[in-house]
Amino acid sequence: MTNVFRRLHKVERRLTDRSSFVPHSQRWLEYWGQRLDGILAGTDRGRIPLEAFRTVIACGNPAGPEEETW
Repeated sequence: MTNVFRRLHKVERRLTDRSSFVPHSQRWLEYWGQRLDGILAGTDRGRIPLEAFRTVIACGNPAGPEEETW
């Protein structure tokens, strides 16, 4: 059983990025959308993956229109 858990953990590491969310999931999109909002507003510094930037821009603001900052 230990071998199975080790292999599963290895797969999970490959499926997640620095945010620890599975790429392209709703939670992942919300996380990177908030980070991008912060970067554009000047309150957050840092880098985001190009894939996250492209996806957030393509989907619009995942925070919703009431919190739109761009």
